[in-house]
Amino acid sequence: VALPLQLAPERLVAFAQRMGSLDFGSSGALCALLSEMGALNAQVLKQQLGVPDEFICAITLERMVDPVVASDGHTYERSAMEEWLAT
Repeated sequence: VALPLQLAPERLVAFAQRMGSLDFGSSGALCALLSEMGALNAQVLKQQLGVPDEFICAITLERMVDPVVASDGHTYERSAMEEWLAT
C-alpha cells in the first residue's frame, strides 16, 4: 500500500507567509527561498525514510501510487509518464 506524502499544513501556511514577505528584487531573497525549499524537502525526505528506491518515481521523486513499466524497463508514476508523453 502506497501512502501519498503529505506536508504538515502549518508548515505550508508558514512557508507561504514567509514567501509573501520577501522582496524578490533583493539578493537575499534567493537564499531565503532556497533555505525554505530545503526545509520542506527535508520534511519530505523524512517521510520517505525506509521506502525502497524502487517505490520512488524517477520523474517526480515521490512515492508511486499508480506505477507503470515503460518500454525502457523502468517504473514510473502513471500521471508523470502521461504528462511527459503529452509534451
